[in-house]
Amino acid sequence: MRWDEHRLTAYAEYAHAVKEPAARYHMIAAARGLASGPMELEPTPEKITS
Repeated sequence: MRWDEHRLTAYAEYAHAVKEPAARYHMIAAARGLASGPMELEPTPEKITS
């Protein structure tokens, strides 16, 4: 594999790692009325860690 392919893979993995928790935080904020969003997530430990 060339170095640019490794870099692209690393960027994609980083983006996924950042997007997933950000989406969960937004859903928690929407459930508390702090933000509007398509899905509300009641912040329970099971939902936050799954």
